[in-house]
Amino acid sequence: MITDDFNLTKPNRIEKKSDLQSKSPSNLTNGMTEDNKFYKKNQVNLNNLPGTYYNKITFTSIEKDINDKLIDKHKISNYAGCLLGGAIGDAMGAPLEFLDERQIKERYGENGLHYLRKRGQSYKFTDDTQMSIFTTKGLAESYLKTGRLDTEPDYDILYDSYQKWYMTQLNANNYECHPSDGIFDRKELYARRGPGYTCLTSLEKGIKGTVENPINDSPGNGAAMRSAPIGLMYHKDPQLAFKVALKAGALTHGNPNAYLPAGYMAALIANIINGKSLTESVDNSIKILKKYDNSKAFENLLRAAKYYATTEKNPVEAIKSLGEGFKGDEAVAIAVYCALKNPDNYKKAIIMAINHGGDSDTTGAITGNIMGAYLGREAIPRGWQENIELKDLLNKCAEHLYIKDSEADFMKKVSDSYKKYYYALNPDKYAAKVSSIMMDEKLTNKMNNMSLTEKLAYIKSLKENDEFSKD
Repeated sequence: MITDDFNLTKPNRIEKKSDLQSKSPSNLTNGMTEDNKFYKKNQVNLNNLPGTYYNKITFTSIEKDINDKLIDKHKISNYAGCLLGGAIGDAMGAPLEFLDERQIKERYGENGLHYLRKRGQSYKFTDDTQMSIFTTKGLAESYLKTGRLDTEPDYDILYDSYQKWYMTQLNANNYECHPSDGIFDRKELYARRGPGYTCLTSLEKGIKGTVENPINDSPGNGAAMRSAPIGLMYHKDPQLAFKVALKAGALTHGNPNAYLPAGYMAALIANIINGKSLTESVDNSIKILKKYDNSKAFENLLRAAKYYATTEKNPVEAIKSLGEGFKGDEAVAIAVYCALKNPDNYKKAIIMAINHGGDSDTTGAITGNIMGAYLGREAIPRGWQENIELKDLLNKCAEHLYIKDSEADFMKKVSDSYKKYYYALNPDKYAAKVSSIMMDEKLTNKMNNMSLTEKLAYIKSLKENDEFSKD
């Protein structure tokens, strides 16, 4: 869920157990602790609750259900694994980014780099992970506006988040020049870590690119490298995840070989989070890709990656056959190959993904996203996790993306009667209950069709007109 780290207004919802306890039935019904008395007092008809489960539900079990829905340690592990895994792969590949195969062997031995290198006190990632964090911020802010995960986000908000990343890259002292804005308090996000030329120049223009009106013709990997958070947030609908990431990619990259891989990457992560095997996830995402124009070349590259993973072809040669990874389609194909070649071993997949004469940090980052999402946080060496910079922020980003998904999924399932009660308890900071919303079906439906921003404005107007419950 959103926390103060993002410095955003919290939506109307129950957030933690202490909040639930402070809003228990006994506190709201002058000592009447029996659930049916509470419902009766507030005109909630238990017989109208849908399904056998909700026919018997009590307020106490609703509390437990909320907490169970919002906390799933297993799935949180996959979300965190995706973001941490990407950051670690990014950091591990960074020293190799501009080296060819001969130089890699000369510096790190015949088998290449097999360990993370500290710079200062931590392993430092590059712009790939920075932009993934800013993608998470944009998604979080958009969700606060819409409160929905079954439709596209507000791309203006997402673009604004990328603009904020761009502002962090203008000069080394930029951290000191901007007011505090939640995650911007972290100096690591202000460091210039090899930002991509396309991202910088397109954001400098201040014009949002689209598929129909491309801002440039760049096939670079800067769109794909930041799209994993979109797959996490929209995993319930991989086709929507593809569409959102494609459009988010087109904001800065106008070539199909940039924005289609961004869409594919999000769909791949979504399928993995849904419990599909790596092979199923790759294939299911190819099926979505095929629906889009100009996708054939990328599809063929993915099929080549799948084929090479089944052969004894030398990995360095296989990767060379797929490309260098500087283009989006090549970077994703290389990551798919390394993942399929090492489906049960995060470390081996990352080592394979970075030891080639191409864009090693990005292929490492994307491979890390895939493997972390598939195997979970526990599969990543503990020492690597403990020493990656901003590990706390990456873990919080995972929680923000996961809990919003669970929250939206849960709210779709609860009854209309519970929604009345839910909005009555959580209209926002202005009051504990709004009787007109709780008792009037027409107003309840009106509230249900509003965005969170509209709800807050509506509730504020009720408060100003003194229409809140007095009891």
